[in-house]
Amino acid sequence: MNADPPIPDELWQQIPPAAQAAIRALIVRFERRLADLEARLQQNSTNSSKPPSSGPPSLKRAPSKPPSRNKAGGQHGHIKVQRALIDHPDTIHECKPTACRHCQQPLHGDDPQPLRHQVWDVPPVRAIVTEYPRHRLTCPRCGLITCGSAPVGQDGSRLKAACFLLTGAYRLSKSKAARLLTDLFTIPLCARQVCATEAEVGQQLKPVVDELLAAARQQPANVDETSMGRRRWLWLMVTTVATVYQIVSGRNRAALRELVGTD
Repeated sequence: MNADPPIPDELWQQIPPAAQAAIRALIVRFERRLADLEARLQQNSTNSSKPPSSGPPSLKRAPSKPPSRNKAGGQHGHIKVQRALIDHPDTIHECKPTACRHCQQPLHGDDPQPLRHQVWDVPPVRAIVTEYPRHRLTCPRCGLITCGSAPVGQDGSRLKAACFLLTGAYRLSKSKAARLLTDLFTIPLCARQVCATEAEVGQQLKPVVDELLAAARQQPANVDETSMGRRRWLWLMVTTVATVYQIVSGRNRAALRELVGTD
């Protein structure tokens, strides 16, 4: 790209060097933008991912390819991809032929190097239910009844982690996450309980998040935001030590300071 501006040399020499560098950078930026726009104008459904309906009527369609004579599936010479065998399977069933497949002669013995074939399956799953009988005992001195303490809530740590994983990493809705856990593990669960679990786990993770946020605020950062609808904005701060996301109700200076801090 030519970064020299189209002005006379004697006029160009009268401009300070710092201003010359700024003008050159601006020209390079506009030339790249123009090249990008020209490239986009050349894109159509035949040379990009645009749908055929987006092209003008004058656009000539690419000729249809003749049908291949090859069978569907992997072609000859391709690299075979299959699940790796494990060394210690849970169960082994020996598959020995009892008779010759040609003359039906009875067969005996062992193959020192049999062909290995493994079948994978999901283990039978049932919920682990732990009961905490809370005994109420009466004090022989003052007559006050004291009840034994039990863990708070009805969900264990692994169930809470599963709810958090399904709605966070796998982006399932609250109702779908509840239904999946109910179908797979027979755990009675509703969307409201999933929301409560998210809030509880969020409070448990808050010290870790605060520590990462404090470390990220000490680093050079790229910050941006985008709308999530319903008056919610997703703010993003990318640094070399951590990437921080925050969902807030605004895109103003206060929301920015809530992410990057006041320093």
